[in-house]
Parts: sequence; C-alpha cells; structure tokens
Amino acid sequence: MNRLAKFFLPLLAGWSITLTAHAQTGAIIPIFSFSGGITNGAAPEGNLVLGPDGSFYGTTEGGGTTNNYGTIFKITTNGVLTTLVTFKGTNGVNPLAGLTLAPDGNFYGTTEYGGTNFGVSTISAGLGGGSIFRLTTNGTLTTLATFAVTNGQSPHAGLTWGPGGLFYGTTAGGGPFGDGTIFSVTTSGTLTMLTNFNNANGNAPVAGLTVGPDGNLYGTAGSGGANSVGTLFKVTPTGMLTTLYNFGANNTNGSAPQTTLTLGPDGNLYGGTLNSGVTLYLISPPSNYIHIPSGSGTLFTVTTNGALTTLVNFDVSNGGYPIGNMTLGPDGVFYGTTESGDNGGGFQMGILYSLTTNGIFTVLAEFNGSNGAFPLSGLTLGPDNNFYGGNTGGGAHGNGTIYKLGLSPIFISNPASQSVIIGNPATFSSRMFGTAPFAFQWLSNSVPMAGAAGGSLNLPRVFYQENNAQFQVAVTNSYGSATSQVATLSVVLQPNCAGVVNLGGTNFNVVVGSYPSSANHLWATTNLLSAWQPIAPITTDANGMGQYLDTDTTNSPAKFYRLSNP
Repeated sequence: MNRLAKFFLPLLAGWSITLTAHAQTGAIIPIFSFSGGITNGAAPEGNLVLGPDGSFYGTTEGGGTTNNYGTIFKITTNGVLTTLVTFKGTNGVNPLAGLTLAPDGNFYGTTEYGGTNFGVSTISAGLGGGSIFRLTTNGTLTTLATFAVTNGQSPHAGLTWGPGGLFYGTTAGGGPFGDGTIFSVTTSGTLTMLTNFNNANGNAPVAGLTVGPDGNLYGTAGSGGANSVGTLFKVTPTGMLTTLYNFGANNTNGSAPQTTLTLGPDGNLYGGTLNSGVTLYLISPPSNYIHIPSGSGTLFTVTTNGALTTLVNFDVSNGGYPIGNMTLGPDGVFYGTTESGDNGGGFQMGILYSLTTNGIFTVLAEFNGSNGAFPLSGLTLGPDNNFYGGNTGGGAHGNGTIYKLGLSPIFISNPASQSVIIGNPATFSSRMFGTAPFAFQWLSNSVPMAGAAGGSLNLPRVFYQENNAQFQVAVTNSYGSATSQVATLSVVLQPNCAGVVNLGGTNFNVVVGSYPSSANHLWATTNLLSAWQPIAPITTDANGMGQYLDTDTTNSPAKFYRLSNP
C-alpha cells in the first residue's frame, strides 16, 4: 500500500552537479527499531508530533495485532515505545500520515482505508474509503468520520488545523471525478467536501495543506494539470480552488509533487517534486552543455501568487525523491529527507539534508539500512532541540526505525560587537543549535583565552589595550565544530568611576578609568544635594586604569564618587 512509485535513472559517467556546501554535518542515531507483526508496528510513514508530555506520537502503516493494519504509538526521546492503538478495520486501516495536535489537547488523524464502510465490497475491495479519528493522550480512539467515495476516498495526508477552528485535508481519490477532494472537518466529526479535483486542475493530491500568510490554504496535486504531471494550488477556507502553477513545462521544473509545503520565514512556500529535475551536464567541448532530466526530483520555493524557483536538482548521488516535508529549524534553515539516493556511500536508501532560503544545499547524513532506510516523513524538533524522524525500512528488523539527527554546532546568533566605557564590564554571548553537549573556547584576536570556556564571555572590566579587540567563540560537539563571527570591542575613553570594592571595615577601593597615562581628579560627597569635594589626584596607567584607597568613611552612611579630567 505504499503510495510511492519509484523511478531510477542510471547516472552516466562524467555527469556531475554543482551544489554549494552548508557548513554543517550530521549523524543518524537510531533510537528504536520496529519489529513488525503483532509486537509493535512496521513502516512509519508520517511525521512524529510532539505531545504535551514531551513524548512523540506517531503512526505505522503496517504491523499491529490485526492483519497488518497499522498502529498508533508514543515514544520518548530515549526510545521507549508504547503502542497505544492497533487498527482493526472499522476504526481504520493503514494510516499513512502523522497526527495533528489540536488546541483541545487531543490528536487527530486519518487512515487510508477502513472506517464504518469497512467490509463493503464496492469500496476499495472491502477495505473501506478511509477514516478520520481522534486520539486522547491515554490512547482512547474515536472514529469521527468515514469517507464514502462521493465525498472523497483514501486520504494519504494528515489534517491541518486552520481558519475557523476547523481541520482541513485532502483525499487522493473519490469525489465527482474520482480525482480527489479537499475537505474540512470539525473536532466533533462534521465532514464537508469543500471542492474536488477534475484532472484539469490537478489529480491525486497525497500531500497535506499548509496555511499561508494570507489565511488561505496551499497544496500540491501529484498529477493532472496542464501538463498532466502535477500542480500547485490555493484554496480558500470556503473551497474556492485556484491553480497557481503547472509542473512539467519542458521538464525543467520537476514533476509529481508529493511533499506538503512548508511556510518559510520569507513568506514563501517550500516543497519538492518526486521526478524530473534537470542537471546541467558538460559534454564536449567545454562550451557545449545540454539539459537532461535527472529523474530524481527537485526542491523549490514558490510565492503565494505562483512564481516558482527551483533550488535543487537531485541526481541520486546527492539524494533523490523527496517525499517528506521540509522543517524549518531554529537557525532559519530547512531540514529534510529524501526517500532514496545517497551521498556517495552507494546505499541508495535516502539522505538527510539542510537547505537555506537562498538555495545552499548540504547533505548531512545518509541512511545505510542499519540506521534506517527509505524515509517518507519529515523531521520534528524535540524538547531537547534535536530533530527526530522515522523510516519505512531498515533497522534491526527491517521494518523501520525512529531516529535522532545528531547535528554539529551552528550559530542561531553570533556574539555582537559593542562599545563599552573604559573600566566597565562587557559580556559576549551566542545562541547555538545542534546536539548538546557543547564545548566552548573563546578567542581574543584569534588566540585562545585561558579560562574562557563557557557559553558566555564575561570581562569584569575593559581596558584601553582591548580597544578594537576581536572576540570569537569556537564550539565543538560530537559531530563537528563551528567558529562564530568576529565581535569587535570598542573601548570608549572618558573619565569613569568603574566600581567600588569593600575591602572590609571602613576601607573602600575606588576603581577608575580614563584616558591612558592621564592626570585626573577624584571627587566625593555624602549627599548628592551637597557640593562635591576633591579628595585625590589619580594618574591612570597605560591601560587607562587607576584606583584610590578611601579610609575616610567612618561617619558616612553613604558616599558617592566621580572622576574628572583633569
């Protein structure tokens, strides 16, 4: 019941693709292997969703105690899995998508087959047209609605919480033309077909819907449209469907989109196509190039008015066949998977990648069977700031895995340059993304600083000789290292009482800063409404610092200081 039809194009000798590297590396860490059969489940296809208890909740397409109809499970970040539900037919068959956590604290989802029409021979050979269900965190499942062909059939995607407090979704078949539908459903199960596909406007949508910045919903149809290889569309919450883009023109922009779109920080949408990307190949002489469909898919960005830009062409050697959606990380970079391809390892079992909004693409890690194989889902950020996902194959039993993506450090924010008055403290800090624990080493003018191995650099006082000093931090974890951008310290020279230190009893050390090797005067008063009195001349050193020991504080409930030059 796998929805993916694979097509592999042999890579000819001498063909190549040029991609710009993103400075991050990763490693795949399996935390659970499905055993299949009645023990737990098999082949998780949908995204994990983080629950309110800090565990992930997900589905498997197969396995379970009844006829390989699939399960719902929860799993902790350290790999403790609990099967919550086994599907039995009338409550659903073969969930392909992940769950959606609603504001009411319950999970909602779909199954490809099953429901109350399970066993009706005229509907999907007796398997049924699919269902919508609700799941409580303690595993109580309620079937809310069943598809009956006329209003849709075989939902492959999950539900999207959207405008009006409704869920929205798609079915891959059914409807008036049998080409699929778009529907809404309430949390109590009132199902409404909003519109349908008729091949001319798309066919067989297997991806979910994404709420755009304008409040409309955006999605993809895997086939149909002007070139019969898929469309991008917009639909209003009331069901007005508009085709935004037709794939397949001259085979230069991809075909068969199956990823759910992801809204980017720039207000554009990001997704992938399953087939027919294009790679630029050098033939001979050097001035001659030809474009040949690579057949392994693309990654693209599209505006809400349909202007599409291809960012990546897959050619198997850098991944292939993106099915899962991209996930936006805390660093503003997208992270995702491809169902096939590799990074030179020859396994052809899929990769993990990162992608910036301007198209910088990096292969982070590849699946090799033992760590999983053939991911069809995207990634989910966990409570520990790591990404988690699932595979439909591989692992200890060949039935799929749940894994963690170990990432090398990357900076969410770099230390900031600053101007500080001489003698005052300065603090430099940064925010990291990646897999903890991290080791920090601060550098001053590229030289490691002794004792500066924390997440922040705290300078109790800044001196004249630190003017224009450049500070950086080098961060290392188990998967790699990164060095921050330079932050420059500008020391502002002006007379300044930098601090007063109690030496015990009535003795106070007054620390001052001013121009290097300059003559200054220290003034004091016990009442800010009274006149200031000069108490000592102070000549600063070459660093612009000086001090004065004040022992005349016996009868002073409070004492205030200021420095002047001269």
